[in-house]
Amino acid sequence: LDHLWFRIAGGGFVIGIVLAVLSDALDLTWLAPIASIGTFAVVGGFVLLIWQRLNAAQALSGKALICWGLVGGVVAWEISGFLETSFDHRLDVPSDSPLSMLSAGPAEEFAKLVVPVVLYLFGRYRDPRAGFAIALASGAALGMIEGFEYTIHATGIFDDMYGINQGDKMATALMATQRPMTELMHPIFTGFVAAVAWRVAWRRGSLLTWVGFGALALVMVLHSINDFIGVRYSQIALAATA
Repeated sequence: LDHLWFRIAGGGFVIGIVLAVLSDALDLTWLAPIASIGTFAVVGGFVLLIWQRLNAAQALSGKALICWGLVGGVVAWEISGFLETSFDHRLDVPSDSPLSMLSAGPAEEFAKLVVPVVLYLFGRYRDPRAGFAIALASGAALGMIEGFEYTIHATGIFDDMYGINQGDKMATALMATQRPMTELMHPIFTGFVAAVAWRVAWRRGSLLTWVGFGALALVMVLHSINDFIGVRYSQIALAATA
C-alpha cells in the first residue's frame, strides 16, 4: 500500500468523488471536469504499476510512452466514435439501446491498436515490452478520455443512455465512482492483446498471426458483452429506484 502507483490511484479516486459530490450538491458544474481526476489517477496509476514491474524504461523512454500513448488514445477516440456511430446509423439502432453497445468491442479494441500497429509496421518499438507499453498507454489514454467525457456529461448520459432523469440524483458522483474502475478495462484488454501479439511477433517476425487475431477477437467479444450487460442492468436498476 505504500507504492507510488497506489497512492496516486487511491488518492485521485477519493478526491474525484469528493469533487463530484460537491458539484452535484452545490450545482457547481465547473467542478465536474476536475472530478474526472479519479479516472486519470486510477488508470494512470495502473500503467505506472505495469511500467515499473516490467522495467519497461529499458525498452523505451517515459517521454515516448506518454507521447505515443496520447496519440494512440486520441486516434482511437476518433476512429471508434466514427465506427460506432456508423454502426448505429446503418442498422438504425437507437443510441440508448443496449444493442448499440455491441459495436463498442470491435470498434474500440481495433481503434486502440491502430497507432501501436502502425509504429510496428514502420519498424518502431518492435521489442515486446516497448510494443506492449505503448499499446497499454494507448488503451489507458482512451479510457481517460472516455471517463472525462462521461463525468462532465453525466446527467445527459443518464438521460440519453439509461432513459432515467438523474438530474437530482448525484449523476456526477455516480460517474466519478464508476468510471475509474470501468475505464481500467481499456488498458487491461489492449495490454492483453499486445502482450500476446508482440511476443509472438518477436519470435515469428510478423505481427499478423492467428494467435494475435485470436486475442483481439476475444477482447472484442468480452468488451461488447460487458457494455451490453452494463447498460441493460443500469437501465433496469435505475428504473427500479426512480
